[in-house]
Amino acid sequence: MKSLPKIMALIAFLIFISCSKDDDNPEPTDVKSRIIGNWSGSLRYDGFTNLYPFDLIIYTDNTLKNIDIAFNNEEFPGTYTYTNDSLKINYNNGTKWKLKFSNNYNNCSGTFLGYNGDPGTVTMSKN
Repeated sequence: MKSLPKIMALIAFLIFISCSKDDDNPEPTDVKSRIIGNWSGSLRYDGFTNLYPFDLIIYTDNTLKNIDIAFNNEEFPGTYTYTNDSLKINYNNGTKWKLKFSNNYNNCSGTFLGYNGDPGTVTMSKN
């Protein structure tokens, strides 16, 4: 019976340690790790019905490459910035995209302004 208080103290100590490891403040979402990689999508110029498909590769160094499937896989390089809910893309040719993330960073949609000033919409999904 003399060991019963020691056993009870050990059990209480183990319960205390296991509870103190719970993290009520999970790590914030690392947006960049979620958006790096291959995306596929399409864009449409305002006033037109044609969709123009593309593939987009987003790199870790804040650069990207758009592969324009509609025009013989021509490649358009650019750079990007991001926040927790948005992605802004600036292509070297002057085209600009402003997108919002959805579906846990698996989709993006928004607007673009082409290099010649023509506006439109763009949607894409992570592959």
